[in-house]
Amino acid sequence: MRRFNRELGTTFLVVTHDPRIAEQCDRVIEIVDGRIANDRA
Repeated sequence: MRRFNRELGTTFLVVTHDPRIAEQCDRVIEIVDGRIANDRA
């Protein structure tokens, strides 16, 4: 996925509850009760 992102400019949406996966992402948006609680790059 990283290679596709870099070479083709493809964006991926990853939905997870695992913080280890989230920390691998360029941007993390946390949603609590249907509202954005945190948005960090």
